[in-house]
Amino acid sequence: KSPDGVYLRWVMTCTIHHRKMTFVAPGMSHLRLTPDGRISYHRDYWDAAEELYEKLPVLGILMRWLKCQAAK
Repeated sequence: KSPDGVYLRWVMTCTIHHRKMTFVAPGMSHLRLTPDGRISYHRDYWDAAEELYEKLPVLGILMRWLKCQAAK
């Protein structure tokens, strides 16, 4: 817990059965609470590029190329 709210770490797992593919994406949620403990703000953060886009047939080629270019 911080003055700005609560941060929760989580792991999302998604399976596409007809392709026999499983994606695992770690992420984090940022929550702000009202004085009585209710959630007044919720935002999730996760890296879609690395965990999802790179594994898609056409888009994955582009994402892997961009990642290599950024590493140079």
